[in-house]
Amino acid sequence: MSRITSRAAALTRRELHDALRSWYAESTERTIGEPGASKGKPWILIADGDRCYHLNADTTRQAVWAYLHSVEKYGEDLAWVIRQTGPGKQTKVVFGPHQLAEHEFQLFAYKT
Repeated sequence: MSRITSRAAALTRRELHDALRSWYAESTERTIGEPGASKGKPWILIADGDRCYHLNADTTRQAVWAYLHSVEKYGEDLAWVIRQTGPGKQTKVVFGPHQLAEHEFQLFAYKT
């Protein structure tokens, strides 16, 4: 999947879903980022309202499948909730009505 790190080029949530579906269908890669990309490296920026998010390069194929399954079940506007992972840590995004945290779906919010 192509890397998007510019806020001007950031995807919307629906564009993210479309990009993930295409990547999952057309690729056999194990992660969304380049093989050997560093763990935790932001790979795709997502703009949603006045908040910005990033999906890390080490997000796995299985995690993308699980996330897309939730999108299919709960809709394109699947709820995203920010969960602080600890003092000074990144803000992990959990999703859906049950605030699921797919451990390999590495979606984080930027602090505002």
